[in-house]
Amino acid sequence: MHTTTNLLSIIIPIYNIEKYLAACIESAIGQTYSNLEILLIDDGSTDKSGLICDEYAAKDTRIKVIHKQNGGLSDTRNVGIEKAKGEFVFHLDGDDYLDPDAIETLMAKQKDGDHDLVFSDLTRIGDDGNLLISRDYDCEKYTLLNRITGDLAFPHFLAGSLIRRDLYIKHNIKAREGVNFGEDLQVLLQLIYFAKSYAKVDKPVYNYTYSRHDSMTKELTLGRIRQDIASMEIVADFLKQKGESELHDNMLATLLKKMPEWLSILCKNKKHAEYRELLSIANKPELKPFRKALSKPYEILLWIPSPQIASCYLKTLKALA
Repeated sequence: MHTTTNLLSIIIPIYNIEKYLAACIESAIGQTYSNLEILLIDDGSTDKSGLICDEYAAKDTRIKVIHKQNGGLSDTRNVGIEKAKGEFVFHLDGDDYLDPDAIETLMAKQKDGDHDLVFSDLTRIGDDGNLLISRDYDCEKYTLLNRITGDLAFPHFLAGSLIRRDLYIKHNIKAREGVNFGEDLQVLLQLIYFAKSYAKVDKPVYNYTYSRHDSMTKELTLGRIRQDIASMEIVADFLKQKGESELHDNMLATLLKKMPEWLSILCKNKKHAEYRELLSIANKPELKPFRKALSKPYEILLWIPSPQIASCYLKTLKALA
């Protein structure tokens, strides 16, 4: 039987991932750190994922299954935090898996300095081989927040992070329900902002399953873009409320710098109506002060209302590059 002291809750959001789920749950069950509860949050799966969860719960008393109506990743993670009993929580996506000593490694580091957060690097397991994703978090807090708000390519995953649950509760940190892309950015930035201290282990312990078939270029829609924008605006609003004007401006400048990439993909995929809608968002008055963050060729793109002309313009830029 586990004790409440140093109990860690592994929160696994699950939606139609029967192909990967057994490996994920087995990696949680097989941790060398045994003072665990494992929360399987079934977000209304229509495949056999829910049944797999129930089968594992029948074999291990540390596993608790919650079946809920589909509400998306943000809602599912929020439910996990609400139901967790652990002093610490760990987010594990249902198609990923852990090294056997992952939690033991993170908890040992946590005890070194009574840290609120402990991070690790990740290994991306993909069709094209394995790739180390290094999180360069060994810096002071403001520098780290500046990197996260200033570069969306800088890793900002919740996955692979040990988190003191009280950070969520004390500061009412929740992902915005209905915003299921960019939710890691919303939550992680606030956790870091409020953390008294954080640390990083010196090895990857989390294995992230990646497929090129899920690439943004193929699946990008205006709906997806709107959710990413919403997440960045949520972060910017939070920073404004905290009086962090430089970080606020950094976030909005980063948002505007994403616009040419998104517009280019919409042009490439011939989503002309969506291009026009996104262009109107890019030209909102509150974003115009940040156009100086763009190089001149891409600033010009924001003045081109025709997606057909924009497509020709982008092809010219590519040829001249």
